[in-house]
Amino acid sequence: MATFQVQFLLMVLVILMMMIASFTLAIRIHGLSINSNNKNPQTPISDIKTTTSQLTPGFIFTLQQRSLNYMAQQLTPKIQRELSDHLNIPDIDQNVDTPVGHVQFQVQNIQVSQLSLQTPSVVIGSDQTLMLNIPGVHTHMQADWHYRKTHWPHVSDHGSVDADITISVSIGVKISIVDATHCTAQVTSVQASFSEFNLKMHGGASWLYNFFIKNFRHSIENDVIKQVDVDVARAVNTALAKALDTISLQHDLGHGIVVDYSLRSLDFLASVHMAVGTTGLFYIPGKPVYSNEPTPMSDSLGSDKMIEVFINEFVLNSAMFASSQAGILNALITQKHIPSTFDWVFNTSSYQTLIPGIYAICSNCEIQITISNGIAPVLTLDPSVGIEMNANAQAIFQIIQNNQNIVNGFALDLNIQLDVMPSLGQNNISFVFTYKNASIQLAYSKVGTFSVQFFSMAIEAALKYVVVPAANIVGTKGVPLPQMKDLTLRNAEFGVEQGYLSLRSDFVYQPSFTPKKNLRSRIVSP
Repeated sequence: MATFQVQFLLMVLVILMMMIASFTLAIRIHGLSINSNNKNPQTPISDIKTTTSQLTPGFIFTLQQRSLNYMAQQLTPKIQRELSDHLNIPDIDQNVDTPVGHVQFQVQNIQVSQLSLQTPSVVIGSDQTLMLNIPGVHTHMQADWHYRKTHWPHVSDHGSVDADITISVSIGVKISIVDATHCTAQVTSVQASFSEFNLKMHGGASWLYNFFIKNFRHSIENDVIKQVDVDVARAVNTALAKALDTISLQHDLGHGIVVDYSLRSLDFLASVHMAVGTTGLFYIPGKPVYSNEPTPMSDSLGSDKMIEVFINEFVLNSAMFASSQAGILNALITQKHIPSTFDWVFNTSSYQTLIPGIYAICSNCEIQITISNGIAPVLTLDPSVGIEMNANAQAIFQIIQNNQNIVNGFALDLNIQLDVMPSLGQNNISFVFTYKNASIQLAYSKVGTFSVQFFSMAIEAALKYVVVPAANIVGTKGVPLPQMKDLTLRNAEFGVEQGYLSLRSDFVYQPSFTPKKNLRSRIVSP
């Protein structure tokens, strides 16, 4: 009966494997809940090559190795509490063919106590691998067992079992970009080993079973480790695949504008940091897409901060391009929009001497100014001057006749410079635009020639009180940051580098878990 006894003990020990699988599921990526399926056939998801020939990203997200270990440290007590409160090992009911005949055995009322986890560590490899080391998972287990030979003679026995088991596990995961919309995370290795293995049977012929445990301990450990390796790999692969499927690569900003986070690069610096690069392209489906490409930028400025985010000029200028297409920066200015000092601008009577042609079209009629931008504004990032925006627009002076017909009188070409200040919002980096200066010249006139200089102060007021606030509507939405549930940035620092913006920050990670119902299930052989 030795063969059956070993099989029976293996079934009891495989319970440990189920605990390890539960642990690995609990440390999956948190807070990613939007499905990434592309429902818009016009989405400009760019082609991407493999990691050996990556495209330059517009957006880089870098996480230090010490940050990963801090998160693992924060997760450990939560996971231990969750497993202690909710871990449910199902009853086992199996039929086994043995040399002495067909035997049915059961393991019931499995109770796990004294569960403890040593803090895991994460090591970043140079070949795009992450190694998760769990130095020790300890548990005490109790259960009732029973077996009965199916055919005559109906040999049977029953009793209980106590086990104290400590096992260490190392899991290697390789992350790869497949294409612009998919990356994979696959377990490449699982290594488990026992540091404690004490199993004692009670009741029935326990003296015989304990003899088998003592003499076949090494064989039992090896067989259980093999099963742990297989099932942990399967559990982790399932959890990673499910987490990656929830990552959203697009974000709807309103006004028809979508930001595309197609994958572009994945870089690991061994034992230091990992960096993920995405496109960061703003666009309007069905309209021409911003055609420039990102310029190279660093993926880390040092390990003194836990997390780093880098935003290329390309990202910001694609946002300006899409905003221009959406007409967000266009404005209609009337007398009510700017200070009363400039009321004269909005009535034709004021132009009787300055521009007689306007007064000739309609005396004592209202004037409105339409601001339109035919060319998208351009942002420049330079550490010596900060962030500047250069915009070209046209101000069209329109006469509202008594019959409400609108007649274009003349238009001024405007070149506008704005200073830009980034700020950290709850879920994004926003930008505040401040008027710097502007130059004007006559674009066309249907009311004769004249000097435009006397309009300079009025135009400046229009820009300050109407155009800049319109730009700040876009700036307030800003650039959405990658989000992770339960993570709060601390001591964030902005920096303007050559051609890109850096956000470097520490963070506090306080993971939360949703309570689960404690339901007992049963494993039955088919």
